[in-house]
Amino acid sequence: GYLAFIGYFCLEAGIGLCISENMTEMQDWKYLLSKQNCILALPGLLSGVVLTYIARCVSNSAVLPMAMVAIPAIFYVVIYAGGWGLEGAREYKWVGEESAPVPIQDLFQLIDFSLVRWSLLIKCFPTWIGMIFVV
Repeated sequence: GYLAFIGYFCLEAGIGLCISENMTEMQDWKYLLSKQNCILALPGLLSGVVLTYIARCVSNSAVLPMAMVAIPAIFYVVIYAGGWGLEGAREYKWVGEESAPVPIQDLFQLIDFSLVRWSLLIKCFPTWIGMIFVV
């Protein structure tokens, strides 16, 4: 059950990222009734199928990481070879809008360090390391 939900969540979130819509509920699947959204979701879905096939059927451990690098590389090669470039890709919503750069120090303003329970840091460290390797 848990792993099935994780798979569903990844599918739903991935499609949401592809079509630039927030998909959190069952009725959000209605976004795929739009032809434009179906077209935007197609490369992500096909990439997911390819990665799933590689993960399940290919025994060489180097193939999956290479595919994970190759998929976005191919995407950008197609965009530039097709003559669209980043601006054309933005116009067709293949790439998100350009946003202003954020200074690195601004990220620390998002965290209220006074709320961190520092005494638990050492206790949580082994679990954190385990999660890195498992997830």
